[in-house]
Amino acid sequence: LVDKYIFRDEEKMRPQRALECLELINRIGPTAIKVGQALSVRPDLIDDDYAKTLATLQDRVPPFSATQAKKLLEAELGSERFGRLQDIKMENGPVASA
Repeated sequence: LVDKYIFRDEEKMRPQRALECLELINRIGPTAIKVGQALSVRPDLIDDDYAKTLATLQDRVPPFSATQAKKLLEAELGSERFGRLQDIKMENGPVASA
């Protein structure tokens, strides 16, 4: 809104803002990345510049560690339900990206 109403440079700033959005999504983590991936295929909901930039989330997301994945699963599922997954072999190397 600042770009649109104060600086009057919204169209000029769109590619830069899309990159900033992508960086923020990558920093937030796997859930935000999934939302970004879903939005990237919905140019009817977001501007084309954002959709094209977010499309990079489809195949260029950095991997994250299995330890991080386990912590996330335990936080989301709770200790009891996460404990049921202990029979599933989880490697300690990087896992596929979101």
